[in-house]
Amino acid sequence: MRQSDSALGSDSATQEFPRARLTSSDRTFSQTIADWEASDHANLHASKDVHGWSLLLLAYSAVGIIFGDLATSPLYVYPSIFDAPPSREDAMGSLSLIIWTLTSIGLIKYVGIVLHANDNGEGGTISLYSLLCREISVGFGYRATATDRKSLSAMSRPQALPALARMSMAFGQRPAVAPRVSPLPTIHQTVRKSALRRALEGSQQLKRLLFVGVLLGTCMVIGDGILTPAISVLSAVEGLRIAVPEMQQGTIIAITVAILIALFSMQRHGTAKVGIFFAPILLMWLLSIATIGVYNTIKWDPGVLAAVLPTHAFRFFTRNKWLGWQRLGGVLLCITGTEALFADLGHFTITAIQLSFACVAYPCVLLQYFGQTAYIIAHPQDVSSAFWSAVPEPVFWPLLVIGTLAAIVASQAMITGVFSIVNQLMSLGCIPRVKVVHTSPDIYGQIFVPEINNMIMVLAVAVVIGFRDSVHLGNAYGLAVTVDMMVTTCLVTMVMLLVWKTPVVLALLFFLTFGTIEGALFSATLLKVPHGGWFPLVVAVLFSSVMYVWHWGNRLKGQYGVTRHVPLEHFFAPGEEPLRLLWKPDPIARVPGIGFYFSEHKNGLPPVLQHFLSNVPALHDVVVLITIRHVPVATVLPEERLLIKPLSDFPGFFRAIARFGYKDVTDVGDQFAADVVNAIYRVFHYDPSNRSAHGGKEAEASKVTANGDAGSLTRNHCGGYVMPGTSQPSPAAGTLSLLARISLGRPSAQGARNSLQAELGCSAADSPCAVDSGGYDERDMTDK
Repeated sequence: MRQSDSALGSDSATQEFPRARLTSSDRTFSQTIADWEASDHANLHASKDVHGWSLLLLAYSAVGIIFGDLATSPLYVYPSIFDAPPSREDAMGSLSLIIWTLTSIGLIKYVGIVLHANDNGEGGTISLYSLLCREISVGFGYRATATDRKSLSAMSRPQALPALARMSMAFGQRPAVAPRVSPLPTIHQTVRKSALRRALEGSQQLKRLLFVGVLLGTCMVIGDGILTPAISVLSAVEGLRIAVPEMQQGTIIAITVAILIALFSMQRHGTAKVGIFFAPILLMWLLSIATIGVYNTIKWDPGVLAAVLPTHAFRFFTRNKWLGWQRLGGVLLCITGTEALFADLGHFTITAIQLSFACVAYPCVLLQYFGQTAYIIAHPQDVSSAFWSAVPEPVFWPLLVIGTLAAIVASQAMITGVFSIVNQLMSLGCIPRVKVVHTSPDIYGQIFVPEINNMIMVLAVAVVIGFRDSVHLGNAYGLAVTVDMMVTTCLVTMVMLLVWKTPVVLALLFFLTFGTIEGALFSATLLKVPHGGWFPLVVAVLFSSVMYVWHWGNRLKGQYGVTRHVPLEHFFAPGEEPLRLLWKPDPIARVPGIGFYFSEHKNGLPPVLQHFLSNVPALHDVVVLITIRHVPVATVLPEERLLIKPLSDFPGFFRAIARFGYKDVTDVGDQFAADVVNAIYRVFHYDPSNRSAHGGKEAEASKVTANGDAGSLTRNHCGGYVMPGTSQPSPAAGTLSLLARISLGRPSAQGARNSLQAELGCSAADSPCAVDSGGYDERDMTDK
């Protein structure tokens, strides 16, 4: 029975891959691939509990990586709220708003609930979208196949139980692992599924709206990455004016620009070497501002502690009415950086972030706001420089140095976050491919994107020169934060209903509570659009439009490629040995080596190979048709990346699918080529009868390390990789060439097998590289 290559990556849950005739097993292709994986890799990404000193160390690291933006927000919050000396009642009301905004959005929403809506430990807007794409068919050109769900451990392992479904978890430990077998749905769950899920899956308009919303929220974070370095460094440098009143604003801007240029110029060296200093700087900064806050509270007005009563916030609105509503735009800045709690989840655990926020960042920042408010009540004329004016003179200069370093740390966190987002967007096909540099050999997530770094530097310097002070920058800053939070609220609500199966009442309560708060903050920031709020809006609309158009173009290119891909049986004579073109009587010349041909689609013959054969009627002994696919998971384990299928009706042809997650860097260089060669070699060495359930030495013996193979691969003019050196091949090249001849099932296969054993210095009986170690006979290796 002739094999068809159309089954590879089928979306049907019951569709099986055709069995290669090299294998005596009756397993599907995806199961065969999964059987190669050793059992010790099964739980690589499983949730791991961290306790004791390890948890404290992780929480300590989280302080330096995550909370830089939040920790430096007291520098510019009050100048953004008041443009004139406030009364005591207004100061108390604004403090009450700050307390409850930070508590509701930061502590309850993000720390208590949103952190649990993660994609196998990864946070952020794109992770929420990928989670929805996996559970229901809402992906706008972005989905997983049934094979992916079977063979990728990141998709098959259980999800965490929702935090909102267990209200006691809000400030507790990481939720337990949920069983994969779901209980029978109740009537209201069935109705909800048939209504909401059917509406999303059946409407292209809703899918498009969801995709645009995700892009808009992501672009707002990119805008945040532009504004954070500008406002953080500028606010810290403005402290010089307190010590040197005659200093001109132009000098402050020049110093800020110099620091920003130096900061972005250092990005190419990576954060690994300086990362060890992040946590001490932020911890020192937080403890310092908390101590100064306590000092000012005791010295100027201990009565500010009464601001914890929400009645002061209500009176603030009844007293100021429309003006009070406008001032919400400044209050919003107290929660800048809370979105980083979720975005940086992949580097830490939920418990570590909860501990560091609840025990360090949250109380330290609140104590500073208490002390700053007490100082403003006593000195209302200093509201425009409240933070630095409230610092006692003996510690002013040390705190200025620490504050500048803290601002740089806050900027660094957002810059590296933008690099990660850009990498994810490239995986989604939303932006052109740009150069990605790994700056750390140990930490995979530390990357540097030169083009994006230069773009952010130019824009950050431009906004500093254009807005000139932190007050005007604050007007531009708030809009990006609120839009991202509102998008997160909408996506988490959908996750609650469709993934967690949370009761509608709880999901609606979450959406209405935080949607109302964020909607009020958003409406207040809209009033700042003419005064600077237009900048992040323009950036987000421009970037998201470019991304949408680029994604649309990629989809059109893919659809065009479908029409241009010719089935192999329409090009070659199937089942004939040697291989020949249908319209030519002479066979195709085969040369030693391996040829890689990349294709947009998993079916048919790629256009590049059609063009090549039209001009050069020759092929390598082994031809690998490779398709790159991006699946809706954060990362794909290296041993799960490749799916290989021999096309037995076309001797020497293999089809390979390489799968990458949205946080993986798509690298198809020498190491990738060596991995493909290894995977092909293992196809001919696999035998389930020689493998225990937990993966034994027999399975390990069938694997051949390709060290050195990649070094002999060179890129040829047709876009593939070939093995040079046919007259006097190197050991690696010779091994691959012999492998190619064996795969073709030629009469000299036994001789080639003996030559391979002799070249590698091993025998069929005792060598882990023996070709027949899998127990196949000649008929299993020959295609009829």
